[in-house]
Amino acid sequence: MSDIDLHPDSSRLPTSEERLLLVEEVLRLGTQVRTTANVRVRSVVDEFVETLHGEAARETVSVERVACDREVEAAPEIRVEGDITIMHVVEERLVLVKKLFVTEELHIRRERTLRPVVVDATRRVMRAIVEREPVDATEPTIHPVPPTSS
Repeated sequence: MSDIDLHPDSSRLPTSEERLLLVEEVLRLGTQVRTTANVRVRSVVDEFVETLHGEAARETVSVERVACDREVEAAPEIRVEGDITIMHVVEERLVLVKKLFVTEELHIRRERTLRPVVVDATRRVMRAIVEREPVDATEPTIHPVPPTSS
């Protein structure tokens, strides 16, 4: 049979009214999802004891009583002179007239000292462990994916 012969009767020549059957193949691309392995991820916390170095501040306060006997019109405000805070103790005295006297001042001195300290502390670090478990090759799990229309 030649390229023109489409009928079993090859003695006939094709006429102009005869129709030829054309065949077309259509290809479609698709994918399948296959499970090849399972993955397990777990986290582990590691602990490390570390020595930390630093400074710790400590303040101490001393109070000095300073005797005074001076008359004032109103109770004086607390005042600060350098590192000393001065607070007044007042009393009312009855005389022919009532007057206010400062009987003493409290001089409060604040001292700050720094001392080195060493502290053991636990530091935690999290890390991930990934383990791959192969799937049995004799029975693959296949998940067909429908073809996309284009």
